[in-house]
Amino acid sequence: AFTQQQVYGDMLGMCRDAGTGKCWIYSGFLVNEVMVTAEDQNIWRCYLSMGKYDTALLYCQTLEQRERVLTAQADHYYQEGQWELAATIYAKTHRSFEEVTLGFITLGEKGALKRYLSDKLDNIRGTDRTQLTMICTWLCEMYLDKLNSVKGGGIDRPAVAAGGGDGAGGGYG
Repeated sequence: AFTQQQVYGDMLGMCRDAGTGKCWIYSGFLVNEVMVTAEDQNIWRCYLSMGKYDTALLYCQTLEQRERVLTAQADHYYQEGQWELAATIYAKTHRSFEEVTLGFITLGEKGALKRYLSDKLDNIRGTDRTQLTMICTWLCEMYLDKLNSVKGGGIDRPAVAAGGGDGAGGGYG
């Protein structure tokens, strides 16, 4: 059994044909053409490992690659404490709905949770009626809670809208 080194010898060099643009490697025994195909096929991984998510997305060729980059980007922002940015990106991924929402609830990040639900609503398929209904209901509850907290804060909106409510006759009549 011969090893590759015994059969082909040590590689002595590499050169490029200026006329054709082809690359060649040579040893003491033979000359081989170097064929470069799909060179950028996995370049997205290099950019992903460097944390250059936007550039990595440019080189993604499949939905699976795109999913990996977006999930890594969202995880990065989550770990950095940039909750709303993480929420926006998580909404574009297939990360478990429960996992993302529980993460924001545990942190007490209502703003990020609202952002995630709102963005998820934009990205959800119309055929997924159960999740669509759940997200809409949850968002309505959050907005109603916000309205109740504003109302409970001492601001009586109907009195203000009716002309001030201070007895000074602030109407338009």
